[in-house]
Amino acid sequence: MTCRLCLTDTPLAQSHIIPEFIFSGMYDKKHRYLELSDVNTGKIRLGQKGFRERLLCPSCESHLNRYERHSRRLFVDDLPQPESPKSRRVRIENLDYRLFKLFLLSVLWRASVSSLPMFEHVDLGPHEEKIRLILQSENPGSPRNYPCSVFPLLFKGEHFRGYMVEPTFCRIEGHKCYRFVFGGFVFMVFVSSHNIPPKFEKVLLTDNSPLFLYPTELSEFAFLRDVWNRAKDSTRDVVTSFGTD
Repeated sequence: MTCRLCLTDTPLAQSHIIPEFIFSGMYDKKHRYLELSDVNTGKIRLGQKGFRERLLCPSCESHLNRYERHSRRLFVDDLPQPESPKSRRVRIENLDYRLFKLFLLSVLWRASVSSLPMFEHVDLGPHEEKIRLILQSENPGSPRNYPCSVFPLLFKGEHFRGYMVEPTFCRIEGHKCYRFVFGGFVFMVFVSSHNIPPKFEKVLLTDNSPLFLYPTELSEFAFLRDVWNRAKDSTRDVVTSFGTD
């Protein structure tokens, strides 16, 4: 079989699409998390394990794992308090722009090459090869090269970690954008050849240190608000049982 990253014929490992350590912070007391697997119908279920597929050789698995190990702290540490009572901005220390962006691009790329139903809406087309080469070269480029935005996800003021949504894409003023929701964060990656809308400049991932993020309520994301309401109405028993003993 052919490794999707190095393109060599070699035995493949069971590769995770989203790192396993992210799920550990999402589980409730019964080792479950809320998985919205169909954004159109609001289909939701209680997931109990991650997503794996034979995609990479062991060497390429180790290559991508370096990006994951660096980014792990964002998902396992408590979310910092806002800088001031008048600001919701939080300061994230010790997160390297290069390694963290490579981590985000690696998740996007793996979702695109995956054949699993959960990732059926991620299709990078010609950008799949471009991002593969970025991951191999370990050079994500400037913040304007595949711009990323990261938002800590809140629900009624609390950091909402136990929620995963089927990745989707949208168009924002003509720009194609992929949206991921997992581990207590909303990730948006623009896949476009022209400059993104100015209103997003403030919330883009930058190559400055430290990193500043803006925690945002679930209800402020229109796509999440709509699918949450559909899920709550259509599978109320699943939603209400989450987190109970």
